[in-house]
Amino acid sequence: MYDQLTINFGQLDYELFAPEIESYCDILLNRIDPIFEGVDAEQERAAEAFMSAAETWYGDDYQGAAEAAYEHARDTAVQFMEMRAVFMATGASGLFHLFEKQIYRHINSELKRWLKAPITKWQDLEKLIPKFDRKHGEPEPCIDLINAFRDSDLQELRLVANVVKHGDDGPSYRQLVENRAVVVSQDRLNDDWTAGEYSVLRANVSVQTQDAKRYQAALLRFWRLEGTFWAPRSAFP
Repeated sequence: MYDQLTINFGQLDYELFAPEIESYCDILLNRIDPIFEGVDAEQERAAEAFMSAAETWYGDDYQGAAEAAYEHARDTAVQFMEMRAVFMATGASGLFHLFEKQIYRHINSELKRWLKAPITKWQDLEKLIPKFDRKHGEPEPCIDLINAFRDSDLQELRLVANVVKHGDDGPSYRQLVENRAVVVSQDRLNDDWTAGEYSVLRANVSVQTQDAKRYQAALLRFWRLEGTFWAPRSAFP
């Protein structure tokens, strides 16, 4: 058996995994999100379309038609923004699962000589990575890998992904609240009328463009790690 186990990170890993993250976020932030920027124009379009068809229903009752058009346009705007909320939150969730797939692939490749079974659960990573608290050539603890794994934005992304999947009545949502994450802050939720008890996401969470950018930056920071991190074989029963 080996006296020590090692996990390596380098430029080749960044070149392998970073483009996937950047491509995913490009689609989410630069192609999907801009669709929902023109809510006022969408509301006007819905009102005009309603008024064009209203002559058949309302005849000479212009005021009645105008009031109905306003209600229809408002409901359309709500749906428009609810759809944006769905895409941003599920987009963030998908970004985490992309990273999750990447890190499983990397860790399983690095430790394939001793793993009895591939790592497939995040909880197993949470137990494993803190054991790699040394860096090759440095006698003192060097917890770059541990800090990168515990990055606050990365962990927030993980919790958001869990909330999108399971709703806001579980431990992940409570952890977001305890961490005072901006995506569940009262100020954010008060400003986002697509969040709340009747959210189509079933979760009182508000993920915005700037949050997705934070999450992207956190994942890229992780893959910029360089070095060989090791743990003594004795740390693994």
